[in-house]
Amino acid sequence: MKLHQIALAVAVLAAGSANAANKDLAADLVIALDGATAVAGSVVDVASYMCKAGTLGTGDYQVYSAGKNKAVFCPVDGAKTGLVDGTKVFLSKNNVDGSLESLQRAMMRQTADGGIPANSNALGQTSLPDSTQCDPVAKTCVNTMQYAQGGLSDVNAGTWEARGQYNPNLVTGGVIEFPGLAGQGFGLAVSGALYQALQAAQGLTVGVPADGYNMTAADLANQPSINRNQYASILAAGGGYHADWSPIVGAAGAGKPVVLCRRGTNSGTQASMDSFFLSFPCSSSGVPSALATDSIPGAFEVIENSGTGDVKTCLTSANTAGDFGIGVMSLENKWSSGSGWYYVQLDGVSPNEETGQRKSSAEGRYAFVEEMYGVVRGDSSADVQTYMTSFFAAMGNPYAVNPLTGITVVPGTYLWDGTDASLSRVQRGTRFGDACAPMMLFN
Repeated sequence: MKLHQIALAVAVLAAGSANAANKDLAADLVIALDGATAVAGSVVDVASYMCKAGTLGTGDYQVYSAGKNKAVFCPVDGAKTGLVDGTKVFLSKNNVDGSLESLQRAMMRQTADGGIPANSNALGQTSLPDSTQCDPVAKTCVNTMQYAQGGLSDVNAGTWEARGQYNPNLVTGGVIEFPGLAGQGFGLAVSGALYQALQAAQGLTVGVPADGYNMTAADLANQPSINRNQYASILAAGGGYHADWSPIVGAAGAGKPVVLCRRGTNSGTQASMDSFFLSFPCSSSGVPSALATDSIPGAFEVIENSGTGDVKTCLTSANTAGDFGIGVMSLENKWSSGSGWYYVQLDGVSPNEETGQRKSSAEGRYAFVEEMYGVVRGDSSADVQTYMTSFFAAMGNPYAVNPLTGITVVPGTYLWDGTDASLSRVQRGTRFGDACAPMMLFN
């Protein structure tokens, strides 16, 4: 009998622990964002900045995860957000798929696609962290189906419309737009095996850097380069460099298949490279990029990846196999120990001359820079609109969130006194918020 009572007590305690793990965080305001995975880390950084000083990382006030998705829960600073000081905000960001979902899912309420549980038949829903089912100890939440109220895109709405993937006439409830809110650099990344083959072909000292993020002067001097035309010829459907790597690295590339680690068609990163390298959909002579169906066995392998993290995995896998892989990711992403990929120069200019990964972009020497587009549903609450207006303003403000790796300030967004060291983050030019516009430099 006593053994039975002890067993029962243990069972009750276990049940109590399980219930405590799934805790309702009792947020005053819940905001769900969708869209660009390229800025996943920056979203967390900005949301963390909006918190009341000294709160994040204490008690329930944490950065939570749910698979690829992230959430920040904290009482916010009223001066930074425009909300009542101390309002408890739970902001979540879906990091599956890409930029287009900030429009298709949040604005158009279309049926959710890739990576969403098949049992969700509701229109426009997406899988986001749920504030009512979080474990404050493990700092994890569960994913639930809910509507996003807005999001971020690497390219503007007009570019998606020109691609035939967004119809503003199908939006209900209105749209509040934040075009050109911050600059964002993108980098060509290659597998370590290709990095060294490029070095050999270009007469450089062969060997990957010990630290691909904190690169030394010697590392930068030996960082190989790929030019815009070469990558365009790899990226394009029907491109001219789909047999092997010999046109770029010579004999070492003969018989080595070209592994292209690209993103899906709903990705702003993909739309950015399409417009920058292929003039698609910007010009009537522009060409679309190669899809997985364009792969050529033994010669050209196109792997479509749902998120930025998947591109890293694709490149690392190629490196492990000794293959020559190439892809694009935003410069928010830092090389880390164990990575099988490294950034290369584009047209002889390094995207990561310093750890901010923005110097050459800001100075107008590195050309592959886009301007982020933010969007909020017009029928979202006044508090959501107030918070998100402050959020998007902080995204590109070096006086506020510092540093945001790979993020630069669009000219004209802020006024300067000429003495602030953060001026090094201001772009010398702008696309005026349009991915199809040329970068215009100004004095």
